[in-house]
Parts: sequence; C-alpha cells; structure tokens
Amino acid sequence: MANKENNPAAIAGRKRPANFSNSMSIASSGRCSSKAFFDSSSGLIIRPEPELWTQKKVLTINTLFWVESSGSGVKDSSTTFEYLEFPGWADKGSINTYISRVRDCLQDEQSKLALDEHLSQETVEMLFQKFVDRYRPAIAAIERIVEGNDAVAWKKTIEDAEDRLVSWANRHIKGNLCYEISRLHDKHNKYKDQVVESIDSMLGLLMYQRCMFGNHNLALKEVNPQLVEHAFGRIKIIKGNAVTVMDEPFVSKAVENYFAAIDPYFAREVRKPLVGKVEIVGWKEPGLEQGTTHQMMTMEEFMDAHVNHGSTRNNMPVAPFFFPKSNPSGPDLVFFIRIDDDRVTPVFVQMKLHQRNSNFSEKDWKDALSTVSAPKIEDHAKNFREYCPDNVYISMIVAYPTKWISKLPASSELPKDPSGVQQVVINVSDNNFGVISPQEHVEFIDRLKNARKRSTDDDDSNDEDCSKKQRS
Repeated sequence: MANKENNPAAIAGRKRPANFSNSMSIASSGRCSSKAFFDSSSGLIIRPEPELWTQKKVLTINTLFWVESSGSGVKDSSTTFEYLEFPGWADKGSINTYISRVRDCLQDEQSKLALDEHLSQETVEMLFQKFVDRYRPAIAAIERIVEGNDAVAWKKTIEDAEDRLVSWANRHIKGNLCYEISRLHDKHNKYKDQVVESIDSMLGLLMYQRCMFGNHNLALKEVNPQLVEHAFGRIKIIKGNAVTVMDEPFVSKAVENYFAAIDPYFAREVRKPLVGKVEIVGWKEPGLEQGTTHQMMTMEEFMDAHVNHGSTRNNMPVAPFFFPKSNPSGPDLVFFIRIDDDRVTPVFVQMKLHQRNSNFSEKDWKDALSTVSAPKIEDHAKNFREYCPDNVYISMIVAYPTKWISKLPASSELPKDPSGVQQVVINVSDNNFGVISPQEHVEFIDRLKNARKRSTDDDDSNDEDCSKKQRS
C-alpha cells in the first residue's frame, strides 16, 4: 500500500526548514511528476491534488518500476528466480543516488547547499549501517533530518527512526518489528499444525548468534514464508536454491528487544554465555575480531600474552582465540579460561565436525586426542607448560554430531606427564552435547551444521584438510 510518509514528495506537507527556498520542486521517479511550492501570500506549502498521489511511483515493494529506476549498480535481470531478486538499495551508493535525485529537484543553490549540510557522507554511512537494504526506513529518516532543520541532530534522528522500528516501547507504531513478532507468535499458537518449525526458535537462534558471535546473519536451509511476509527475512538464491536469510542489524535488535520483554530469562542468559564462574580470557564485547592466527604471532607468544601480560603484546590487545598452523599436526584452536576470577587454564581444541561417518571409534578418539596432547602441542609451543599456572591444561575433542561407538579410556588410564602438569580431557559429541548445552545452543549448532553441510560428493576428510590449509 502506498505510504505518503515515505514518499520524497511528502516532505512538502511538513514544516518548511527556514533556510530552504520558497519554491522546492519534488518530482517523482515514476512516469508522473508533480510539484509542491510555498505560497508566500498564504504562508502555506501547497500539495499536489489528491488524484496525483494515486498516480505517483511511491516507495513500496510492489512498485518495481520505481525500484528498478533507483539506486546505483542495478543488477542485470535473470531468467532464473527473477521474481526473487530485487535490484537496488544494496549499498551506500544507493542512498547517495536517492539524495542526489532529491537535490536535483531543488530550485536554487541555497537549498542544495542546505541539503548537503544536513546529509553529509557521515550521515549516509550511518543510514547504511542502520538500514542496510531497507530503503523505506532510510528515506523516512532522511525526510525527518531535513524536516528537523538541525545539521547537528542527524545522529539522534537516525537513532530515533531505528527505535521506532525495533523497540518494545514503540510496538504500537505501524511497521514496528516487535509487534510483527507478536503477530507471528499468536498465529503460530493458533495454527500449530500449519507451522513446521517454531518461529520463536528461529528468532532465538538469531539472537543467540548476535550475542555469541557479534553478527546478525542467519541463513535457514529452506524458504520460510512467515518470516519473509513479516519483514524479518528475505529470499536469496544460494547455490541455486532459494533460502530465507535474516541479515539486517535492526531485525536482530528488534528480536533482542522482544525477548527481553516477553522472555527476560532467556534474554538474560543468552546475553552472558561466557560470563560467570568460568570466563574466556581476553573476551571483549561486542564479540568481533576475536581470533588471532599463527601469521600474527606464535602460539607461545599468544600464551605468554594472556598469562603474563594481561592479554596484551607490545601494548596491543591480543584476541582470545588462537588458530595454529595446520602443519605440524596439532590443536585446531587454543584459548584460556579463568575460573573463579583467579585460576587460568589453557584449552587445546581438536575439531572433528566434518566426519562423513556418524560413528566415532576409540581409534578415532585416540588420533584426535594425540593432536591436543603434550608431544604435539610442544611442536607448536615448546615451553607450553610454563603457561599452565595451575599445572593443568584441558584437551577438548569436539566431535559433534558424531557418536562414540567404543568405551573410551578413563582419565586414570591416560599417560602421566613427568613434569607433573595434569591433562584433563573433555569429549563433546552427539552423546552429550545436548546434556552440557542448553537446547537453544543445540538447535543453533544443528542449523549451522545443516546450512553448511557439504555435498554428498565431497570428501569429508578433504573438507577438514582444506579448512586447516586456509590457516597455513
């Protein structure tokens, strides 16, 4: 449905900024155009006749002619899934193009300079960051910035525009996503037999991914019309298949605000997955840039930084996770945990997530354990024991979703280190992952596993080798 609020011409019906000219023409991008002008005798801004509104190409997803004629870098059309690929509004250039078109409609240089002052490149950057791929909220924010006639208030105006979309307090406002979640939730409860998977579960996965990894992306392995219909996701073509993707920052913010209001326990717990009696050393919010590779420093330098120098090296912070070389064989991942705000312990992880066979034998386990045991750790950090302050190191084997088919040796059967440093082994597999992890975490990992599942023609051992070669 056409929305005058988000039409460039709608600006004509609002309070006129004092430093804009008395005659400002706003032409539509469609085939019809109209003008709004300031009548100095009456002191009013004259709008077009009502029937002209019905002819104009306004901003809705249904007016594809307008969409195709706007934005920069419009993609070529394709006969495959053409109806699913909407061009335009995919980068900062699209916003600049829109502003440029509005600027061209102004009648004098004074008005154009005023527009440039209100809509600087810094403003465009923030508009893109907040409303990537969503032209309607971006244009609504642009209109409010111009209407406010305050060149320094643009940041608050954009934040307010975002808040109207994502906050629980504004759920009564049309277009607010918290309200849309409530509608989805009610519909799901009423027609359970028509919904294969819980909408709440999928939105919970999105919130978990944001809180755990600091990003906003979640790709479902299938098309979910409910999420697309209510503006939480969009359909994209990935490897020839149509899937639902949720990848917009303000959508994940709305999801977080929704759960904080209706399920505060879940929201509180998912926000602090790494906080408590045990925490990861060097972890920093909001969860971005958390990895260090062997190309940046050696494993021994990484361990020294976290144990002896407060997670810094050369006065620079050191990320909490280290990815060693793939050759010689050794751990895939290294990090430290702090227990009870005092005891620091290194954790060496071997990942076995691409096994074609769902069974994991004792031989498989011993091979994996050897890569996170002292002899092979020493190949990467000769003096690693010096960075075990509590004389303990943890060897973790993550073999989910495989299952153990043999009885594993007890801890007492493991070889003892002559130095006195104790090895503690943690096994994670399909047998116990659901016991030691919350159900939401299990479902989340399952979704990641399904989304990234290799073709049946791929060789899983090659997958594992390739992932390690990327680090070498």
